[in-house]
Amino acid sequence: APTPSEQDRAVLQEALLGASDRIVLSWVARDLQTGDHLEASSVIREILEQLGARLPTPEAAAALVRHPPLHRHDDPAARRVFPATAGEVRAHALGLHLRAGLPDASAPLDLPWLRAHLSADTLTAVSGALGLTALPAAAATPGIAARPGPRRVRLAHLRRFLECPLQGSAMALLGLRDSDDDEDLLTEDEPFTIGPLTRAIVLRDAFLAALRAAGSRAQALTPASLEAAYDETVTPWRLGGRLPIGVFGDTHRAGHLAVLVAWAADLMAVANDAEIACDLVHFGGADRRDAPGTIRAALSIEATTAHPLGGHPLVALSGPTSPIITLPGGTRASLVLVASEARDGAVIANRKDSLKGYLDHLALAAAGGDGLHRVYIFRPGQGATTGTPPMFVDFPTLTPTAARAQLGALLSDMLAGVHEYLLPCEAVFRAHESPGKSLPDLVAELRDMPFRSFSSRLGPVPFPERYPVPS
Repeated sequence: APTPSEQDRAVLQEALLGASDRIVLSWVARDLQTGDHLEASSVIREILEQLGARLPTPEAAAALVRHPPLHRHDDPAARRVFPATAGEVRAHALGLHLRAGLPDASAPLDLPWLRAHLSADTLTAVSGALGLTALPAAAATPGIAARPGPRRVRLAHLRRFLECPLQGSAMALLGLRDSDDDEDLLTEDEPFTIGPLTRAIVLRDAFLAALRAAGSRAQALTPASLEAAYDETVTPWRLGGRLPIGVFGDTHRAGHLAVLVAWAADLMAVANDAEIACDLVHFGGADRRDAPGTIRAALSIEATTAHPLGGHPLVALSGPTSPIITLPGGTRASLVLVASEARDGAVIANRKDSLKGYLDHLALAAAGGDGLHRVYIFRPGQGATTGTPPMFVDFPTLTPTAARAQLGALLSDMLAGVHEYLLPCEAVFRAHESPGKSLPDLVAELRDMPFRSFSSRLGPVPFPERYPVPS
């Protein structure tokens, strides 16, 4: 079967052969964020090389390529097509005229500067020239307006807060999500690597698809069925240009199938030959990246402290749980599926990963059920493939009131403001394993290892090592 790259070349070949008058090939020649020059794709470069070899002079070959101006209002052809460019031309000329008459050439010429330095009549004239209906009025009081309804927070925000209060609180207050989507925007050609979140989503979806195809019987998860489910899952990702293909794709495929086999071995050890029920619960709805599951309303949790942005005291807690299995006898457990082996000791890694299972337990209990009984952590390099039982942690039974109280306390602490100190969960877990060392010393040890990965080094706050260690 042809690869996606070969299919793209075939489509381009048909377009070239079907052109009767002329054909125009275009590409993005500037980086959207930095403005740096970008090369054309390999296919267009090959076409230019073939055409250049058949033209009499290099100048004739160079004349085939047209480099339009960076701004469309500087391009006469664009001005004929886009009427809005006329206003852009006037705005650009107006800006040059204003700047030429300023004593300070470095003035920003933004709206606040214009309000402070231009008269009301001049502001009105400027608004008309720029096509603005009205300049926004200055805020009566500084700060950010209070939110009119419940603030939306995801379960992933709470997990990151437990892993690192600094990064987790910043993510929650900014409304950010863990995502590999930005990698797609930065990819100029076919991807050769896979981000950790993309890998986790792909492998989880493939594993659950294989389990559904096996009739929810773990013993029916054979290498062939896992391979078939994996190939079906990755196909749309590869066609969308978000997973590597060819030799690079084959290399990742072998490692991914090994992970799926390890997970299946752990599930077989847990379920034996019994049929199990498996589900995901999506609080507040699901998005395009989420696997199929049960949709439930977002949890409405009351925060006990004031939010720094003000607004409604309720928090709408949303997001998906891990896969939830029900074993014979009624035991409900969360499956935390980890795609990589533990780098710095399985004990610390498993404790960190069990945080997600415990949040699943709190959310399900707060929704009106009994929550979960335990969390299983399936990870390559441990469990059934190494001859040991799968790792699990048991949870205490919680009433909905108790679960809501715990979630409310966590949300209130997280949303009270950015926690400007360095306290990764790995150091807390190591303090339990090494009672002779103080927690500040263990945090400092992690901080002073430049190539050591820990929770605080992932998130929106740059240079977390510069923040103080709590005493």
